[in-house]
Amino acid sequence: MIKKLSANALGLLAIMLAYGAQPVWAQGQDSTPGERNLLIIAELLPGIYSNANQALFDARRQLPDDSKHARKEFSITRLAGGDNDAPTFSLAGDLGTKSVAYRMTLDAGPTAEELSASLASEADGAWRTIADCSINFRRRAEHFDGKAVGAGCVKLGFSSIQVSKKEVWLQATSTAEPFWYERARQFHCYADLPGVSGGRDMPFERYDNIILHDKGATHWFTTRGDEKREIGLTLQAITWHVLNEDNGNFNRNSLVLYASEKMADGSTKPHPYTFTEPSAERIGYNLRWMLVNCAMVPRDQAKPEM
Repeated sequence: MIKKLSANALGLLAIMLAYGAQPVWAQGQDSTPGERNLLIIAELLPGIYSNANQALFDARRQLPDDSKHARKEFSITRLAGGDNDAPTFSLAGDLGTKSVAYRMTLDAGPTAEELSASLASEADGAWRTIADCSINFRRRAEHFDGKAVGAGCVKLGFSSIQVSKKEVWLQATSTAEPFWYERARQFHCYADLPGVSGGRDMPFERYDNIILHDKGATHWFTTRGDEKREIGLTLQAITWHVLNEDNGNFNRNSLVLYASEKMADGSTKPHPYTFTEPSAERIGYNLRWMLVNCAMVPRDQAKPEM
């Protein structure tokens, strides 16, 4: 029997005991592609989506009424309390030709390459999963391609959906061409009447806390004072669907800020507009009688910079 251990032996024993108390990590713990892609699509989904540009250019192209896409908008919000393995989302708004309010839960499967989404609708104060219906997603070039599977999916009103970083395309069962939704960005805006500039010391009225998203959101406000005016501000990142000249030159997308006014005779008067790069995070202009400033970062959260 060994009665005494050397200092080196005691040190080695201490190291072995310390590591023995830790979890043992090993190879062979890889997930399926579907499990990894579930985490990616869970990050992609939340947002506001609008087909404002599609509706605009369907009308501009003078398509027949049965080929036009009416303007639609929906939002996806991740709900608290879920986990990474089966995250749950609120899906509300105009999904294709139907106005909906669903809860959507993601899960891995049904194959190693896929992930699926189940939908629940509310009835009598309870959320109930739509039976025999799932949307099975596969990852494709820069997007996820989802197919509605099961007899229960007929009530959804769509047969497929594609999700990317910037867009959602939804194939409604009642339309030949899919609905083309684009992800919107939120802007924080204010309007000053009149539009003071150059440090001039003159009174003005500020209309603040105007929230606009850049896929055609409009905000109307009534001016203060004796002369009441109804002013509308619209922000839209234009994604062109057509060329606007017959010389073959390529027209580039733009972020556009519009102003309009409701007149006493019931008509709406368009005022001048301004435009810039579609990726811009700030936009504004001064019409002298009104100044408008919009930015993705609110003024009280802007960080000092050189």
